[in-house]
Amino acid sequence: YVEARALIPLDEFSSSTPYAQHINKDAADEIRSMQKSEADTQTLLSTVGSIVNYLMVALCAIPLAIYYRFGREPKTDYQGIYEHEPPTNDPPAFVNALMSGFGKNVGDLDQKAFQATIMDLINRGKLGVDSEEDTEFTKTTFLTVKSTDGLERYERELIDILRTYELNGRISFSYMQDCLREEYQARAYQDKYNTWCQNFKEEYLPEEVFSEYFDQTGSDYMMYFGIGALVLAIIVGALSIFLHFRGSFITTIVAIFFAVVGVACLIMPSGIGGKYTLKGKLYTERWEKFKKFLKDYSLIKEHPPESIAIWNKYLVYATALGVADQVYKAMKLHVYGGLDNPNYTTNDLFMFYYLGGYNHIDSSFATASSTISAANNDSIGGIGGGSGGGGGGAF
Repeated sequence: YVEARALIPLDEFSSSTPYAQHINKDAADEIRSMQKSEADTQTLLSTVGSIVNYLMVALCAIPLAIYYRFGREPKTDYQGIYEHEPPTNDPPAFVNALMSGFGKNVGDLDQKAFQATIMDLINRGKLGVDSEEDTEFTKTTFLTVKSTDGLERYERELIDILRTYELNGRISFSYMQDCLREEYQARAYQDKYNTWCQNFKEEYLPEEVFSEYFDQTGSDYMMYFGIGALVLAIIVGALSIFLHFRGSFITTIVAIFFAVVGVACLIMPSGIGGKYTLKGKLYTERWEKFKKFLKDYSLIKEHPPESIAIWNKYLVYATALGVADQVYKAMKLHVYGGLDNPNYTTNDLFMFYYLGGYNHIDSSFATASSTISAANNDSIGGIGGGSGGGGGGAF
């Protein structure tokens, strides 16, 4: 509806209007006062809105200040172009955790750590690899548990996860895929994997150890800023819509932009706000140079490992670093002559990759994620369908 106030001379109206309410009062000054008060309020709100706009834009510089103060990493004296050997003998999952990456927080494990640990267990003879022909052109890959003696807790836990999909004494990847198409199995697998990652961090990267490699002060400040920015943006945006003052549309847009900045600070990897310590920087630089060496076939050909055992070790660490394909291809050509050398069948680790076991592990995460996403979408659809039915009944 529209409400309007007007000052009109009284003699413009007929004195015999039967349905008009006539109040014998001079309201001109009162109306002018009300109009002035509303205009002053609008001016005040518009001024405050402009100040808030400038303030939110200025606050967007805080993440840059956090990075400048806490996110710039120290310089090292390391001058190496390549590392031809693994720089340390740490477990592959530990190396994976300390490396940064797109969308990955320093200190967190990803799927490559899980895969590398499986391959490390195969390389050490704790897991065996088997296969049988499924069709004329495909084979089904199996893992067998040979021994759990001397294993760390996280390694035993990983084997326990795999044993969930054991048939007749062999861990079947095809059976694993079938199971993970069921929602409760997919959620259980995801929960076990998350627990495995958490337990590894608690054992190998407790706060006192992690802080030797990485300073996450800036990352924490980024998170605090992100939360504060999101809360402020929601409040300002809601008020600008509700009060609807002059320039409120611009304030709403600025609030949305500020919210986006806040969300970005919340989801950005810890390596942006935080920084490696001098020890951590040297550690990751050396492993990055080893990764660079593994990716360059010409260098591997020039400086090949001296034994199959070292090749296998390379393949394990390459998995943790996300470059397993390059090492597998180099190993296939340089060691086994493009598979012309039949000795490759005696190398369980190579066979695991060759038979697709590595990709099966990749697929297991994708299948579980897809199953859970589909179940969540079905749940949302069911709620929507129920709401729609209720609406129909109301008419």
